[in-house]
Amino acid sequence: MAPFGFHQALRHCPTKIPILVLLPERSNVAKLHAIDVSDTRLCEIRDHLFTEKFSAAFISDIGFNPMQVVTSNAEIVVRILDLAVLSFSGAHLEPFDEMNIGRRVEEFGITGVAVLRRRRMRCLDTYLDRKEVWVFEVASRPDQTRSTEQLYLSACIEDFNTLWGPVWSKSLPNNGPVIRYDVGPGSLIPWERADSEPSPEDGETFCHWTRESNAIIQSDEHAIQIANSTGRGLFSDRLLIGGILQDNPSCTNDVHRFTTDMRDDNRLHPLTHHPTYELETTTICAQIVGLGIGTSYSETYKRRGALYRDDFLAAWSNIPQRLNLDVLKHRFAVEISACTGSARRMRLAHAMASQTIHNWLDSLTPKISWPSSDCENEYFNCLVCADIARLKKHFAHDDRCREACFKTISESIKALLKTGVNRNNLLSALWAPDVEESHVVTFPELKYGWTGFLKEGTDDLNVAIVTEACLELDHDDRLPSLLCNRKRTIYEGYTLLETYLVVNRKLMTNGKPNGLQLIYESSGDGQYTQRWKIHHVSIGTDFNMGEQGRIEVIGSMRPSKKMPSGLIVVWRDLTATRFKNSKQFAREKIGLTALGPSHHELVRELNGDNIRPILMHVVSDPSFVFRRRSL
Repeated sequence: MAPFGFHQALRHCPTKIPILVLLPERSNVAKLHAIDVSDTRLCEIRDHLFTEKFSAAFISDIGFNPMQVVTSNAEIVVRILDLAVLSFSGAHLEPFDEMNIGRRVEEFGITGVAVLRRRRMRCLDTYLDRKEVWVFEVASRPDQTRSTEQLYLSACIEDFNTLWGPVWSKSLPNNGPVIRYDVGPGSLIPWERADSEPSPEDGETFCHWTRESNAIIQSDEHAIQIANSTGRGLFSDRLLIGGILQDNPSCTNDVHRFTTDMRDDNRLHPLTHHPTYELETTTICAQIVGLGIGTSYSETYKRRGALYRDDFLAAWSNIPQRLNLDVLKHRFAVEISACTGSARRMRLAHAMASQTIHNWLDSLTPKISWPSSDCENEYFNCLVCADIARLKKHFAHDDRCREACFKTISESIKALLKTGVNRNNLLSALWAPDVEESHVVTFPELKYGWTGFLKEGTDDLNVAIVTEACLELDHDDRLPSLLCNRKRTIYEGYTLLETYLVVNRKLMTNGKPNGLQLIYESSGDGQYTQRWKIHHVSIGTDFNMGEQGRIEVIGSMRPSKKMPSGLIVVWRDLTATRFKNSKQFAREKIGLTALGPSHHELVRELNGDNIRPILMHVVSDPSFVFRRRSL
């Protein structure tokens, strides 16, 4: 081993080499001990000639017990230094054993004094990319079990910076106290110690490394408050790093807020076999063209899993008794008026209670056998009210009734899943005007310009029925009246889809739709305590709807006794725009790259969502909407 002075002259090593040492009195705290390699006795030594006095002092300073045999202590010092330099050269993180010996060594022994072996840190484990750290420990008996507990770290910030820096201190102005240390993608902040954690010694501050922005902000606010009142900071000379998460029993956070936040981030998916894809081949082609070299890029993926529609059908066809009936409350269905051609969103339960489904079920051979007419009537009454709790209670104690209910649900869903929007935006709907007739009716996008808005994504489905109901719109003059066929005088091509818009609160800062204002309900109905005021929303305002494309505001509806105020919008397909970046578009479509936050159509109602959704009419032809002026 060349003298340290030689390496320092060449700037191959710092003046101090920090090593991690674990001592019995603090069995879960590794101390960062700095070996001062500028010591002249280390710099000038050759041929491992250490004095006994120096060797014993060196070993004791680290925290180990020197050997009583005089001739062995110098060898121990050399062994410690050799291993310290090897380990420090990889920041105590790299597998120097595998790189130098060619195999993994569980521990290196220093006879009778210490061992060097791998350990894991606590909160710093994330910062260190979950790599194991080389730590010197007091040698234990061969039959003694080695602990695998993750370790806290006791260190002064200068030694920490030498080993795992850089570290930036954040202080108050005019050389004020330090309020935190920024390390990598996170920060070291003062932390409240749990009873089960080691107590700080004199001159130590208990700390935690975190990337959680809210925790850092709260810590800064507290540190600034303390500094302003006392003129002192919270940090001592040494830090005890490794705080754990603690349960806060006084927290009043609404648990349903997490659900709505995940929905707004497009991270909330139904409990089903979500489709996944694996990269199989990558192709990059280059060819000489007239103006240079043209390149193209392609990726081929293998699909794993099933789409939601396929999973939904398979589950309800095979194991309906084990499924959650609450899915029937979701607005997966659309009813289209056989008279006016307009449509509105409806719950799946309501579609299954429609006359079309009644007629379809009565046409089956053999018919579903109900134990009694009361059982059958109660089943359909529960669906009309979308009272799923009442439906569950209805058949809870009657096996024959339960069997008939689930058979009816299964057959109804099989029929409904034959409908929906295909890849060409052609909408098909089930139509059974009587027991003897059952049809699938198609609605082309050219005449029904809102059908593309119903195209299914990876986490939902859309089914449709034709209803005998005459869905009229006789409102103010911002939309032409959409009346019964017998009363209608306008062009028949004008139709609309009535649904509801859920505004993403996370887009209120950046990309907030112009003119929206969140206000409190004057008379809430229990679920909704706030609503969006839309009076100042401008013509041309866009709402990004994620996989459904976008909608553009072209008018509004004044409130009346029959309906609240709402927006008149037209659907815009974003497929062509996304094809400008074909690779990104393709990866989004198969779920490899998550879509960013977007607004939503009201399909699934979430507990705790207390903001009333906005009524909207998606019109087939915007040319029928006149008075295009500011709302």
